[in-house]
Amino acid sequence: MAGSLVLALACGATLLTFLDTTVVNIAFPEIQKSLPSASFAHLTWIVTSYTTVFAALLTTAGRCSDALGHRKVFTVAVVVFTLASASCAVSANLTMLVISRVVQGVGAAALIPSALGLVLVNTPPERRTKAIGYWGAAGAVAAVVGPAVGGSVTNWVSWRMIFAINLPIGLVMIYGALRHLRWSAEPRTGRLPDLLGTALITVGIGSLVVGLSQAGDWGLASARVLALTLGGLLVTAAGVLRSRGHRAPAIDLGLFRIQTFAAANAAVALFSGAMYIILLVSPLYLTDLWHYSLFEAALSVTPGAFASLVVSLYLGKRATPRVQRVATMVGAACLLVTSVTMYGVLNDHRSFWVWLPFSVGGGVAAGLVLTALSAAVAVSVPPTKFAASIGLLTTSRQAGGSLGIAIMAAMLSGSRAGHPEQIRDVFLVCAVGALLALVPTPFLHRRVQAPVPAPDPAQSS
Repeated sequence: MAGSLVLALACGATLLTFLDTTVVNIAFPEIQKSLPSASFAHLTWIVTSYTTVFAALLTTAGRCSDALGHRKVFTVAVVVFTLASASCAVSANLTMLVISRVVQGVGAAALIPSALGLVLVNTPPERRTKAIGYWGAAGAVAAVVGPAVGGSVTNWVSWRMIFAINLPIGLVMIYGALRHLRWSAEPRTGRLPDLLGTALITVGIGSLVVGLSQAGDWGLASARVLALTLGGLLVTAAGVLRSRGHRAPAIDLGLFRIQTFAAANAAVALFSGAMYIILLVSPLYLTDLWHYSLFEAALSVTPGAFASLVVSLYLGKRATPRVQRVATMVGAACLLVTSVTMYGVLNDHRSFWVWLPFSVGGGVAAGLVLTALSAAVAVSVPPTKFAASIGLLTTSRQAGGSLGIAIMAAMLSGSRAGHPEQIRDVFLVCAVGALLALVPTPFLHRRVQAPVPAPDPAQSS
């Protein structure tokens, strides 16, 4: 089929998966009001269940796509994601909503690598850089339009509509995949990854997130919290260790022998832990303390998303190894300063002009760090490992974000309703995450590594 139609389908998949993160963050305060009997920690599972499953299954889904065929995996993933979105929209209670979000995460994890595979297979080599640039830009567009879309739809209709808007897009993509994608014309390589190792890593990360998020309700030293957190660490470690000797491991640990790759993954996990907290706590702060409507809150965070897009596009074409290291340090320092200033300056006095520099500062930090680290990974691995390396970097980003939100849930559970000003304390946690993200950055390209041909890193943020 025509490469342009494949690219359109791939861009639609990326838009869907990342839009469902940004719109839920904005709609979170309204979801909380509609489920008054649920604790704050339980409500955060609406976000973390999606990001955790997305993170844990992304690499495995990519290898399944290679083994089974990108077209088949893509088509099935779109169907799964669309059906799960419909289930989210009609969920009668929190349990059904969280389960539906888990299924959404499965579909999202399969959509991203299969969409990238379709683009690479169906695009001539001389046009791949531009095509992947468009594919990656769809994710940036989702970050920019997500807050406005989520705030508008939730404010004027219902939070359920943020999931229902996926249905027409999903149906169009299903039709396009069934009508135009030929399943038999694609070479299939590799073998299915280790399913047991994948299950161990997924269950382990999920248990760790649940344990941390419930610490505020159950008590940090409670038996259930200790069992979930320690058990989660042990099960995750078992899955990782199993990958060392397996012929088709769940995680390609060989990539972590590359110093730049390992440093980039550590930095992105720590930075994302702080960034995901800000993305979720900002609408809560604006609606609970400043009493903004959801639409006003959405407009207030949109400048940050736009700043992130502009910075990433500017930096992407200039990201030499030295620039990547400096940009990561500057971005993490920017988030550190922004978080500390937000804690010290923000109060009950509402003013968009006070909020604006914080929104832009967080967006600039995200654009610098995520683009620089994606570019660093792209030029530090062999071309045959590009897709796998970007997949693992995305996994680290989502896993770090899930753990950050779990820590936030533990801090705000129980006390949040009576003392809403404690939301400010969460900004100090963001500052700690940004500070820790600075630690591995000196190891980016510490040793001279010859650049290898790779798609334009401008799209990777």
